[in-house]
Amino acid sequence: LSYFVVTNPSNNDVIALTGIYSELGDIDTAWLGWFGVDDSIRNNGIGQNLLDFSINQAKKLDFSHLNISS
Repeated sequence: LSYFVVTNPSNNDVIALTGIYSELGDIDTAWLGWFGVDDSIRNNGIGQNLLDFSINQAKKLDFSHLNISS
């Protein structure tokens, strides 16, 4: 399990987060378990950047697939 938090540099409030996990024995697939962006900063591209970051992190962890859990 890896999770990443984005904070506001001026006050350290959490403004976005994402989490990647894998199921035991599954070496090819990661799951995007958490993904959230504060309402006050939506529509600024931060969600897209966070999703791109999540995809890149899954690749760095050697997963070939990233699925979204519901």
